[in-house]
Amino acid sequence: SHPDFPSRTVFDVFQEERPLLIKVSEPFDGYGSRQATVTPTLLVHYDNNAYSVDCTAKGRSVEIHAYADHLRLLLDGRVVGEHRRSFKKHDTVVDVRHYIPVLERKPGAVRNGIPFQDENLPSGLARARLALERHSDGMRQLATILLQAPRYGLSRVAEACDSVLAHGPMSADRVLT
Repeated sequence: SHPDFPSRTVFDVFQEERPLLIKVSEPFDGYGSRQATVTPTLLVHYDNNAYSVDCTAKGRSVEIHAYADHLRLLLDGRVVGEHRRSFKKHDTVVDVRHYIPVLERKPGAVRNGIPFQDENLPSGLARARLALERHSDGMRQLATILLQAPRYGLSRVAEACDSVLAHGPMSADRVLT
């Protein structure tokens, strides 16, 4: 029932008002906007959660467009991150692609960095990480593999890892050939 007219339904009242509504001439891009500064770990905080952005935004101010189901993060009008919105509290949502360029300077980041943990990697890369952990230089090899993602795409690199694992031992050399 309608809160103001208990003998009528909300739908009935809406149907009566519908002809009086103004027609929308173009789609409405409904989002809330806020500015935030990117942390040294490439995170932006919004609504008690943290979301990753591209490494080019480190230390800069980005604009957050918060939609009902996702966030779009912009630096000077350019999208530097897009994530499904988390409604948990104190959640960290990362896209491993944002951190790959860091590996050129700090390949050791692959060992303990949150973005490079299994839950943040496509399955082929997570399986490659597990196989490479047995090698003394395994994390350096994984960094070498991940550095191919900007050129070939993360999904193709993960597929290459799956293919190598299906046909023998894992190594960066085998993935790159």
